Formats: sequence, structure tokens, C-alpha cells
Amino acid sequence: MKHSASLHRKRGFLIVTAAVALLGSRSISAQTSDPTRQPSSASPLSLSAATQEALTNNLSFRAELERIGVAEGQVRQAELRPNPVASATIATDRFAANEGEGSRSAGIDQEFETAGKRRYRILTARSDLDRTRHDTEVAERDLIAQTQQTYFTLLLDERDLDLAHRTSDVIERFVGLNRKRVQAGDLPGLELNLAEVELARARKNEQDFERRYRETSAQLNLLLGRPQDSPPVEPASDFSPPEPSLPDGRAFVEYAVLHRPDLLAAESNLEARTNAVRLARAFRIPNVTLGLSYERQRSILGVDNGLLLGSRLDRLVAFTASVPLPLFGRNQGNIASAEYEKRAAAESALYLRSIVGSQIAQALSNYRAHVSTQALFERSILPQLEKNLDAITEAYRLGNESIFAVIQVQRTYFETRHEYLQTLIDLENDRIALEKAAGLPFDQAIRVPAADEKSEGNQ
Repeated sequence: MKHSASLHRKRGFLIVTAAVALLGSRSISAQTSDPTRQPSSASPLSLSAATQEALTNNLSFRAELERIGVAEGQVRQAELRPNPVASATIATDRFAANEGEGSRSAGIDQEFETAGKRRYRILTARSDLDRTRHDTEVAERDLIAQTQQTYFTLLLDERDLDLAHRTSDVIERFVGLNRKRVQAGDLPGLELNLAEVELARARKNEQDFERRYRETSAQLNLLLGRPQDSPPVEPASDFSPPEPSLPDGRAFVEYAVLHRPDLLAAESNLEARTNAVRLARAFRIPNVTLGLSYERQRSILGVDNGLLLGSRLDRLVAFTASVPLPLFGRNQGNIASAEYEKRAAAESALYLRSIVGSQIAQALSNYRAHVSTQALFERSILPQLEKNLDAITEAYRLGNESIFAVIQVQRTYFETRHEYLQTLIDLENDRIALEKAAGLPFDQAIRVPAADEKSEGNQ
């Protein structure tokens, strides 16, 4: 009996060794997905290709780009001057005395804007155009950030799904071995039941990760502007390497103040609202309308006993000038409205400037914390986890541990690997948040561009 128990222990040792080989074969720093276990019809896509596709095909962003054309049209409209007004008049006494008197005239009137109305109107429209361009850049950066976040979330789901597949395979082998041992009477049925329950849990995890993978892939396809029936996306890029040494937060703040598009949009909006106040005040002074007309007038000299004594033809040239009298309305309501809009724009710009430092400090702190966490996983936790697998394998071989302990270590391995992957996605999200807060390029390398790069970017 002892020899038989030892034999089955050795068989258990073989299957635990297989578990170690399957679960421990993953690299600590990165994991390579198993293409045979990916959802069918998955299409490989790199991060740069995904970003470019989103900027090209995303319908919401394309609609945002059209706003630039709207603002450019408003600038052209603001540059136009008032159109002249042509008039013509024909007067006759045919329907009255019918003596042949009448006149014909033609004239033209031109309104001239005063108090710099046209200039302020142009300045307001141009500032609104600058604000629209910066708003479009904000939308572009938001789309890039959202695409990258969704891409790395999909990469996380892919790795979790692959890990769940491997875990299920290992547990399924345990179940098969234990079923034979129970049939041979060498193992209590309780251990088999426990292994079967654990296998059911693993299969459920597979289903959950499969669902998450497909949901995230659908979200990414939506961002990429692909049809709903497009196949799932298979990420072809890996997680970004961490940046252990980063510049001081002040360098990020200085760059953000000069380059963050939402700050620049707020400044342009404040400038536009300032010019709008000046334009509203300029309307207190009415415009002047000048006119020139030519009139041809025929009049009779007199009538004697029904006979026309003669007629006279006069030619007249008239110059006219008209100015509305601002007795009741001096644009008071529009001035007040424009001033409140200016105050709101100033407070919004001040608020954005005030939170830049805190946003960068928070993102920088989170990033550094997750860099430390990743290093802790790779240098200590994951290697120790491998040792635990070896130790439980040896203990199980010697008969000092039961299958309960093996399953517990196995479960811990799965959960710890998932936590490690979650740290990687947290690190990516922190990088994106820092680049977004500082107005940096989304190039997976956290750096403040040099002075020559800044000038090129401004051009």
C-alpha cells in the first residue's frame, strides 16, 4: 500500500510539475499571447496604426474638424463691409390730374461703420477661430488618449484570457488524475470534488475574460470608426517600458502652460470675449449712411382754359446723410451680456491655470508609485511566487501537502499575475494622464521636448 501511495504521489508530482511548466513559463517583464487561444478572426493591430486609424476614421472627431471650417467662414463674414443700397423712384400724375407732371430718380446709399466695429468684429472672429482650432486639438488628444487606454485595456484582457486558459488546462489535468486515483481507491472523493469545483471556477473565469475581451475590442473598433461587425482586434504592441527617472514637476508645468491646448483655447476665448465687449460698446455709436441720387423732374408751367401753357424739365442731384438718434437704445443689454461672458471666460482660464500644477503632481505621483509597484512585482513577488510553486510541488511529492494546498497556491498565482497585469495597465493610464496634463506628445516616452522641438511644434 505504501508503495502504491508513493506511486500515485509521484503521478501527482508529474502533474504539478506540468502545472509549474505551464504557469511558470511566462516571462516576468512581459507575456506573449498564445495565438491559438485568441478569439477567431482577430486582426493584429499596432498601437501607432490604431491611433492613426482613429484620427482618420472616427466620425465624432471628423465632425469636430468641420467646426474649423465653420469658424473660418465666420472670419470671412466678419471681414465683409455693408452692402450699398440702390433705389429708384418713378412718380406720375396720370392717376390724378393727368396733366403730364412726373419725375424719375435713382440713388445709392452706403452705410459706413463707425467706432471700429469692423475691426473688433474681425478680431473676435479670429480669436474664435483660434479657440476652435485649440478645441479641435483637445478633441484630437482626447481621442488619442482614449484609443491608447482602450488598446492597453484590450491587451490586459488578452493576457488575462490567455492566463485563464492556461490555468483551466492545468486544473483539468488535476481533475483527470484525481478521478483515476479516486476510482482506484487511493484518494478521497472530497479532493476530486474540490478540484472539479476549482475547474468550474476556472471555466467561469475564462468566460468572463472572453466577454471582457470582446466588449473592449468592440469599444476599440468603435473608436477606430470600424463597422459593428468588424472582427476583434489583436494588439500587436506591448506595454510601454517604465521611465524610472523623470524631470521635476516644474518642467512639466512650464511646458503645459505654453502648449496645453485647453489652456490655449481658454486664452483665445478670453481674447475673443474681450473683443466682443469692445464691439458691443462700439455699437453705442450709430453708423452713418451717405447717399447720392439723381432726379429728372417734369413740371407744367400753367393751364389756360384747359390748354397747357408749357412744361419744364429739371435735373437734380441730391446728397443725403442719415444717422440714427440713440435716444432710447444704446446697446445696453448686449454690452452687459458681453461683459458677463468675458468674466466667465476669465474665470474659466484662471481655473484651468490653477489646476495644472495639481493635475501634473497627481499624475506624476501615481506614475512613480506604479513604477515602484512594477519593480516590486518583477524583483520580488513574482520570483517568490515561482519558488512557492516549486516548494508546494516538492511538498506534495513527499506527501506533506494535500491537493488543497496545491490549488490554493495555484489560485494565488493566477490572482497575483492578474494584479501584475493590472499594474501594467495602471502604469499606462498614469503615463497617458501625465502626458495629457502636461500637454506632451502621446509617444509612449514621457519627456519634455527640447527648445527646437517646441518652436517646430508652434510653427
